[in-house]
Amino acid sequence: MNISLLKEIGLTDSEIEIFIELFNLGEAKAKDLAQRTKKHRSNIYDILYKLIKKGLVSSTTKNRVKYFYITNPYKLEEYLKKLEKEFKKKEKQLRRFIERLILTKPEIKEKQNIEVFEGIDGLRALYYRLISIAKPNDEVYIVGSVKKIFKILEYHILDISKKSARINIKGKMIASKMIFRRPIMKLIKHFVNLDIRFIRAEYLSPTSVIIFKNFVGFFNYIDKPLTILIDNDEIAKAYKIYFNKMWKIAK
Repeated sequence: MNISLLKEIGLTDSEIEIFIELFNLGEAKAKDLAQRTKKHRSNIYDILYKLIKKGLVSSTTKNRVKYFYITNPYKLEEYLKKLEKEFKKKEKQLRRFIERLILTKPEIKEKQNIEVFEGIDGLRALYYRLISIAKPNDEVYIVGSVKKIFKILEYHILDISKKSARINIKGKMIASKMIFRRPIMKLIKHFVNLDIRFIRAEYLSPTSVIIFKNFVGFFNYIDKPLTILIDNDEIAKAYKIYFNKMWKIAK
């Protein structure tokens, strides 16, 4: 009998051994189980009570003697469903903890820093990094040709948008109307507080710019994705002025 699955759902070797013995015997006293498994009776009681707590074993008293038994092997399914329910609960708690951790992270002023991110993994890492330092009502500004990013980050862009929405990041984007040809853009608009204005595609550079806090990122999608991130207050302020001028021109 392959019992490895029982280990995978969280039973110990000793618990599995006692469970199988009880299943074969129908019912047994702790003394009988100790003799069959060569374990001390006190250890047998510890294992039995753990199995009872998991809902896999029950007990009854006959003539002042306690007997242990397995009511139904399908209790293993119920135990697995209980674990799944507890896991989902822990998953939600962990998500809330991470969000609170991000929100309470103090802003640390750093020296000017320039980083280069190559390829799809680098571009994805940059987006998640910016989200990790975001706080409620932060604003992000994006200008340039962004249509290729949806294809490059096809499996991540919606998750990035949802995380931005949970923190309530606000955004302004200057782009061409071509971006709305991609269905995913409608989903992004559903999650993100994003205000968009348009200019003609030929006026847009193939390199896009994102301005967030004291960061300015430059994205090139012509060949292999290449991203440059500059951490500098003065450069960020200058690009915000540039963005606001473009915003007045766009419709």
